[in-house]
Amino acid sequence: MGYFRIIGLLTVIFAGIVTFSPQTYASAFIDIFDKGMPVYEAIPLKEFQESGRVHTQQPLADEALSYELTLPKVWRETKSFGYSLSQDIFTDIGRYIGPVKFNKANSYIVVQALDVGLQASAKTMAAAHFMNNGFTVQGAHDFSRNDVETLHVEVSKGESYIVRSRFIINGGRLVMMSYYLPATSWNEERDLQFRVVRSFKLLNEVEAKIESAKTHEFWDVSSFKYPAVWTLEPGEAPTFDHMNVMLLNFDGDIKKRQNLVVKGRISVDLISRYVMPSLEDALVDQIDLMVSQGIVMKRKKEKFDAPVWPEVFQNASASVYEVLDSYAPDQKMELWVVGAQALGYYYVFSMVTPTRDEDFMLWGENTEALQYIIEHTVPGEEW
Repeated sequence: MGYFRIIGLLTVIFAGIVTFSPQTYASAFIDIFDKGMPVYEAIPLKEFQESGRVHTQQPLADEALSYELTLPKVWRETKSFGYSLSQDIFTDIGRYIGPVKFNKANSYIVVQALDVGLQASAKTMAAAHFMNNGFTVQGAHDFSRNDVETLHVEVSKGESYIVRSRFIINGGRLVMMSYYLPATSWNEERDLQFRVVRSFKLLNEVEAKIESAKTHEFWDVSSFKYPAVWTLEPGEAPTFDHMNVMLLNFDGDIKKRQNLVVKGRISVDLISRYVMPSLEDALVDQIDLMVSQGIVMKRKKEKFDAPVWPEVFQNASASVYEVLDSYAPDQKMELWVVGAQALGYYYVFSMVTPTRDEDFMLWGENTEALQYIIEHTVPGEEW
């Protein structure tokens, strides 16, 4: 069965899904999460578990990579481990081959890993992977920020495969598990593919060891961590009523302050609840301040992934706007204004970044930095 026939087959399965141009590929990939993924449950879960064999591995003696998956007993494992992880190329940490089929290609599974360091979400990394390889993505589902499932079409050595994958981030590593199902075996094996991919899981939740992060303290009121590649600029003289700093994502020689281009900026404000009536007022004041600094508001976005706050914070709020920025008049830009309250303060974060259509990887870098800072913001009572 040829590639174009497979595209047609999958288009029937996912009615309404369209392919995308390179300019909007990454943005369309993110939108495809609204389409969901097909669920095949012809094989009862209990039957699948009882008839299969559980495979467990801890590749490279790395707890963050320890995984488990269930396979039919006729499948066999082939050792295919790399020696270390790279930040640029996936390393094989597991391979499995299905039974030989008469006049058909074998199904097989590849488990790979990548060192993604400080800032990454599974959705962003999956989008980058498919964009870099030019694969046609037909469906996607995010179980969480760190766990994504996808379905795409891939041609290898003249054979068309329907590939169901999991992308899971753990301890600063990205683990990608892919089940390659020949298109000629799609009808009879898609239920098994579904069960196997859903059985895959990482065994140890490991927090990323961040060596490239810095900490800023607002006296004894609060502290936060931020990526060391960002530059912190102090705001006005701090008082207990209002404290502020600016974080800048520069491109250029930061030490010599030469040829610097601002790729993104995040403002962090702590405002006392004794001088501001409400969090909503604090957010409106921040927008007014951004407008006075050259931001032109255009349109409020209805769909976006709001940052996740630590449990100690309450009444979290987030808004995203399409804007024009006088510092980058030729680029499509976004303004993120998010806030929450804890103890006696309102915490307000505002970020200006190119949109994901303008520069997807830079948008991902900036939004992940915002999420990282929020996750590592601690009211004074906690530290």
